[in-house]
Amino acid sequence: VLGCNITQSSGNKLSEISKDVFCSNWSQEKVVDGPSQPGLTPTTVILLDLYLDKRETTALFRPEQISSIRLWQAIKDKNNSLPIIIFTASRQTMNYSATMNVAGQSDGWLTKEGPDITLDDEHSSHASLYLLERMHMFSSLRDWYRTELNWDISWRTEYSEAHQSDSWKACLENVASESTRIFRSLQNPPQPSHLKPFQKNMNLTKNISANYKKLYFSVENILVCRRIAVAALLYTAFEGNDGKKKWNLTSCKEFLNFLPANESLVQPSHLFNFSHVLWFKSNSPGKLLGSMLKEEYQWLREIFPAQDYSMINQWLDEAESSIDWA
Repeated sequence: VLGCNITQSSGNKLSEISKDVFCSNWSQEKVVDGPSQPGLTPTTVILLDLYLDKRETTALFRPEQISSIRLWQAIKDKNNSLPIIIFTASRQTMNYSATMNVAGQSDGWLTKEGPDITLDDEHSSHASLYLLERMHMFSSLRDWYRTELNWDISWRTEYSEAHQSDSWKACLENVASESTRIFRSLQNPPQPSHLKPFQKNMNLTKNISANYKKLYFSVENILVCRRIAVAALLYTAFEGNDGKKKWNLTSCKEFLNFLPANESLVQPSHLFNFSHVLWFKSNSPGKLLGSMLKEEYQWLREIFPAQDYSMINQWLDEAESSIDWA
């Protein structure tokens, strides 16, 4: 936690202070991760006070001159993915814009109590809960989130809440097993007795909701829908004469024969609501296959064994080849 005393106590330039964050000089006592503490881990989150020097509140007029913003940049120059949350009582939009316009997916801003807000337990508790939630979410993002996903903050929050839970492993196992059951029933009709009949002229989300009841989190239905949609697209896809991956929308519609009729079936979005329901920002084969979660790749390989579905596995290999899971 980098607060208002850091510049006064260290006397170092901001670039030197940023080195202390990474424990590059163990001889100094005042470091973020000291010798007696565990080293810097992938779940480290920095809380940075906007005004490290109180004299700056009246002396500076350009946000980029504020010492914390310069320290932010010095840290980001060394490790751009390290999450930083700035907290401040300042309500100046220029300060917020100057920082968050260049912030990463794992950064945050907390406006704390100030002179214009009455101090009370309710406001304090809300602010504390917000900070704790963001700290946990931003730290866990580094375990699973990739820029290629391009998820909205609400999607990241909903998934993170499940990902941090003690029930996450059981949740994933249930999502995988139910997704497999539903997909196999579509491959080999008639449907097993444990599944409700798929309702004709009903979209994927509603049919999945009827067949799959979440055990723990609301995000489970979305995760099942994502798997069924991608699996159906891959199962009916083909490789064109130009060697490019192509969705076969007509075959996919026939495979998911319960979907509402659509005479103008020319775009993948005529089959699924990718952006709002499935959390995919693109429906083109290359970009979609490159923006899946790690557990989704694993599940797809399980239902499409390499010896039987070589083309699909080749496409998955190509998609994962550019991903650094470390």
